[in-house]
Amino acid sequence: MSLTPSPLCPDPSSLLPHTGSMRLLSSVLGWSGSELVGRIDVTSSSYLTGKDGASGTLATEYLAQCSAALFTVLALSSEAEAKPRPGMLIASRSLELSRPTFTPGAWLGFVRAESSLPSKHSGDAILVRFAGTLSTLSMDNPQDAPMLQHVSGYPPLPIDELRKRSNQSIIARADFSVYLPAIDAEPSSSDNHS
Repeated sequence: MSLTPSPLCPDPSSLLPHTGSMRLLSSVLGWSGSELVGRIDVTSSSYLTGKDGASGTLATEYLAQCSAALFTVLALSSEAEAKPRPGMLIASRSLELSRPTFTPGAWLGFVRAESSLPSKHSGDAILVRFAGTLSTLSMDNPQDAPMLQHVSGYPPLPIDELRKRSNQSIIARADFSVYLPAIDAEPSSSDNHS
């Protein structure tokens, strides 16, 4: 399956149900039919960041948010009115960390769906397995400049280049599953509080 991306990268606020400081994905850099690359900016002002940085175990949440963004981007390609769906990170088969914390700075998150994604967005429940990596981005590396300067509303960066870059300077690797519960088309009578 090949996705023809929109000419502009969407803002993560339109792709994720997370708000405020719980939205950890800073920007979408590019995507294809089963992959998405995003930038995560770890700031010292975040309540998730302690004096030594953010816990390395947040790698799973960083990557889960990249996977949620991928699911919404794919849904938008088949249904103009698709909205972000809340999901649950239900299993992590593996998590490899090369450091215990993420210091403030920019990180490159790459996710790839390891199980098939629905070809049409529906309200059905779905369980998707993802594999992902987090890599360092550096102001000192000229190759990283486009990723550090990229913002929402600009054309996506080439996915092949992003995939290649995401295999360098890996600091975390995870294999995890995300569950998206079914969306109720009509509220049940027990939900009616009149």
